Amino acid sequence: MIAVFDLQFLFASALWALPLAALPIVLHLLFRRRTPRVPFSTLRFIRASERRTAARRRVRRWGLLICRMALLALLVWAVAQPARRSSASLTAGQSVAAAIVVDTSYSMQLRDRQTTLLSMANDAVVELLGQDLQNARVAIFTSQASDPPETFAAAATVQKNWRPLSPQPAPQPLVDRVAAAVQLLQQQPQPQKWLILLSDLQQREFGRPLGDMGKIHTVIIDLHPEQAASAAVVGVQCDPAQPRLGIGAQIAVRVSGPPGQQRAVNLSVASLDSPEAAARPPALPMAQLDAGGRALLRVPLVFSSPGWTLLTASLATPEDLAWAARRGELVRTAAPTATAVLQVPRPNAQADAIVRLALDPSQGADSAWPISVRPAGPLRGDERLIVANITQWLDSAAAQQLADFANRGGTLVLFIQPGLEQSWQQLPQDQKNIWLQILPGQLLWPAASGPFHGIIMRPDDPLLSNVGPTPSASGKLRIGRMVGFDVTDGSVQTILAAAADEANPSSKLRGLLMRRPIGAGQAYIWSTLPTPLYGNLATYELFLPMLVNSSLPAAGQMQALNVELGQRLALAASESPGDAAVDLAGPHGPAYRVKLSDDGGGRRFVSEPTSETGVYAWKRGQQTIAYSNAEYPAAEADLRYRLAAEIAPAGPNVMVARSVPQLQTQLQEAGGPQPRWPLPLAIVLLLLCLEALVSNWQRWRQAASPRPSAPVISAIT
Repeated sequence: MIAVFDLQFLFASALWALPLAALPIVLHLLFRRRTPRVPFSTLRFIRASERRTAARRRVRRWGLLICRMALLALLVWAVAQPARRSSASLTAGQSVAAAIVVDTSYSMQLRDRQTTLLSMANDAVVELLGQDLQNARVAIFTSQASDPPETFAAAATVQKNWRPLSPQPAPQPLVDRVAAAVQLLQQQPQPQKWLILLSDLQQREFGRPLGDMGKIHTVIIDLHPEQAASAAVVGVQCDPAQPRLGIGAQIAVRVSGPPGQQRAVNLSVASLDSPEAAARPPALPMAQLDAGGRALLRVPLVFSSPGWTLLTASLATPEDLAWAARRGELVRTAAPTATAVLQVPRPNAQADAIVRLALDPSQGADSAWPISVRPAGPLRGDERLIVANITQWLDSAAAQQLADFANRGGTLVLFIQPGLEQSWQQLPQDQKNIWLQILPGQLLWPAASGPFHGIIMRPDDPLLSNVGPTPSASGKLRIGRMVGFDVTDGSVQTILAAAADEANPSSKLRGLLMRRPIGAGQAYIWSTLPTPLYGNLATYELFLPMLVNSSLPAAGQMQALNVELGQRLALAASESPGDAAVDLAGPHGPAYRVKLSDDGGGRRFVSEPTSETGVYAWKRGQQTIAYSNAEYPAAEADLRYRLAAEIAPAGPNVMVARSVPQLQTQLQEAGGPQPRWPLPLAIVLLLLCLEALVSNWQRWRQAASPRPSAPVISAIT
C-alpha cells in the first residue's frame, strides 16, 4: 500500500497507466481525416458557412477529447483503489484519556482455563497499560469506590504503582461504577476518550444498559466463560428464623447451577457453645436442578439445647467457584423463656389453667421446651413473657407496671373478658390513659352480638410460623362473645379477626388477636377469654402453637446474626448491659475493641466492615457473650450473565472482545485498508459507458443506413 499526495492506494502500480489518459489525443492525431479538395465553381457563401461549421466542430472535438482523457484518468485512479487506513491502536498518536472499569466482585474468583477471571482481568489491565495505553492518561475504577476518589494519571505512573487486583465487596452494581467513570471521563480535555470495561457481565451487576456514551469509545472485554458449569449453595435458612427449643423447624438449602444437572449436598450442625457435642446432621436429598438452574432442599430439625448453632451446607464435589460451594447460617436458640401467668383480682381459675397448660403441656417435665412457666406468685423482675386473663381492670399502678415491662423489651399476652367494655366507661381518665398504652384502642360500647367465626388475616405472620397449614384452620375458630376495639393506631396489626355468622351489609370485621409494639417490646391482645363459655379457643388447633410463639422477641430485638462480607456486625447493648465497649474476635485475626454507639439502630456495638468470612465472637473479657457470622454475598454465586449487546448496543464506537489479544486483532482489522469513494467511482464507470454509447451512436446510425460520403467542394479560384 503506497501513499501518493497524502492519498493511499491498494494497487499503486496501476498509476503507471495514467499516461494512457493521453491516448485519445494520440489516436486523434494519428487517424485524423483530411478533407479532400475538389475544384468547383465560385461559391463564396458556401465557403464561409463551412468555415463556421468547422470551427464549432473543432471545439466540440477538443472538448470530447478532454472528457475522454479525464474519464480514462479516473478509470486508472479507480483501478489503483484509493483507500483509507484506521489506526491500529487505542491512542493513534492523539492525546487520550482512558477510564478502565474492572469488576473485582467475588464472582470474578470463578476459575476458567486454569486461572481465575480476576487474574485474567489483572493481566489484561497490565497489558493495556504497557502497550495500547502507554501514552494515555488513565483512571482505574473497581467494584468498590476508592478513598480518595479516582483521578487520571499517566499510564506509566499507574503501571509503576500497580498492585495485583484482589476481590472486593460490591456495595453498588458495576453499572453505577461505569456511570461514575463516564462522568469523570467527560470532564477531561483530551480529544479522544476511551471507556474500557473488564467484567464477567453478571446479571446482578448490570440491571440496566450503559446508556448513550456520546463520542466516548467503549471497549467491553467480556470475561465470563462460554459455559459456567459451576454450582453453588446460595442459601441456608432456618424456618422459623429463630427456632424454638423442642419445636420442630425446617432447614431449607437452596442450590443453583447448570440446568438439568444434579449435585450431592451435605449439611453439618455444629454447636458453638459445646464444640465437642457434635450433633447428628440430617441427610439431604440429591439436589436436582430444574430448567431454571434452581433446587430447593428441605429437612426437619429439632433444636434440643439452647445456644448458638452453625448450619453449614456444602457441595460434595469441587466447583469452579470454590467459595460458593459452601455456605453457613448462624442460628441462636434461646433458653426457655421465663414466663409468669399474672394473678389478678377476681381471677378466672379455669382460664388460668388453660393458659398454663397451653404454654407448657408437659408442666415442666420436658427440659427442651421453649417456655418455662413459673409457679403462681409475685413477679421476680426477670420475666420475658407475662400472660394475664384480665377479668377486672387493674389499677393504675399495676397497669403502669405492665406498660413499663413491655417498654423494656418484654412481651405481654392479655386475654380481655367480654363485658369489661361496660366497666371501661366508668374508669377514671388517667387509668384509661395508662391502659391505652397497652390496648389496641378504645373499647366499643355497646358490644356486637355473636356468634362469630375466626378469620386468619396474616397467614405469613411470625406468630403463625411452623404451625401447620393455616388455610385449613381459618373458619374453625368459633367465638360466642368478644370485646370490640376501635383501632386507630396504624402500628397495630390484626392477626386474627372475627366475622359475625349472620353478617349484614353494615357488619365489620373485629380484631380477635392484635399485636401492638410498645417501646422495645410488644403486646398481644385477645378479645375474649380461652374458656368454653366464650367459644372454642382453648381447643382451636392453632391456639397452643400461637401462644407458644408469643414468646418470640419483638422484631426489633431479632438482631442480624448473619451478614454479607464487607458489611458491619452489630450487637444490641442489651446483650452486654452496662458496658461501654466489648471485644470482637474475627475468625483468624486478633480481637479489637468496639465502643457502644447510639445511632438510628439504637444503642448497640457496631464493628468495622468485615474482611473475612467465618464466625466472629463478641467477648466481655474472656467470656463470649454472642456470635455473628459473615458469608460471601449469595447473589454473586448465582452465575447468570448478560450479553454484551444488551449492555452496550452495537455501534461505531463500541467494540466487544473476549481478551486483549482479540481486541488488538479487531483493532488491526478495523485499521485495515477500506476503499474510499465507492459512489464516485461507480459514477465514473457509468459515465464511461455513457460516453461510449454517445460517441458511437452516430456511427451506429450510419451503419444502419450507409450513404456515400460527399466530398467537400472547394471553390475554383
